[in-house]
Amino acid sequence: MNFIRSFLVIIGLIFTIWFFLPVITGGILNIGNITGMLFFTVLALIGLLGPGRILSVLPRGVAILLSVLYLCTAFTAIVVIAFMIRGSHTSWGDTSAADSQGPTIIILGCKTGSRMMNERILIGAHLLNEYPDAVCILSGGTGPDENESEADYMYSRLTEAGVDSSRLYREDRSLNTFQNLKYSAGIIRSAHLSRRVMIVTHEFHQYRACRIARRLQLIPRSENAATPWWLLPTYCSRESFAIIREWISTPI
Repeated sequence: MNFIRSFLVIIGLIFTIWFFLPVITGGILNIGNITGMLFFTVLALIGLLGPGRILSVLPRGVAILLSVLYLCTAFTAIVVIAFMIRGSHTSWGDTSAADSQGPTIIILGCKTGSRMMNERILIGAHLLNEYPDAVCILSGGTGPDENESEADYMYSRLTEAGVDSSRLYREDRSLNTFQNLKYSAGIIRSAHLSRRVMIVTHEFHQYRACRIARRLQLIPRSENAATPWWLLPTYCSRESFAIIREWISTPI
């Protein structure tokens, strides 16, 4: 086995295991790690058996189609990840045309009681302390496996931590990212809050969140929660599908 094939086997095995870790550590199995495991298992097999041997057992047309599809998937993944990285560094830039109020913090909800939710709450609490003139919108409805809305959960945790309830607005209707930002933008308009928003979510989620915010005439800045290393590939992969859907529905 030559160096390139050995390299493909090693990379394929490492990433297949990496995508499988969330299943072991938290029972997390979604389109993100399923896609990742399939992609890198095939990569390991290509290295182990050789591309010629694998393709030789398939009809020529099918082999060409699968090869093109595999390469397109790899290229698309690289492009999407580049946008994710860029989105995680979103800044206000020139806000001279914005209002002079304190910023509006928007915490995007996820599963109540989860590690990721609690990390976002901690960042929101830190920002509220750092910006005493800021207010915060807690955005998230009640999922099918939740007993209370994500907004109510965040409200309880923040007020228990000493945050003045008058600084908190609850948005408890949303069930996805677009609704998070759409309904939060409605609160901003009706309460005459600042359009300069600090979006609190995990780094892989920031690009899409900030893109939607700009479509809603908000001026976003990313405030990132860090995804644990063993979950990062899975959530980046899952988010890639949402980003591609976003691009298709509202082109860049």
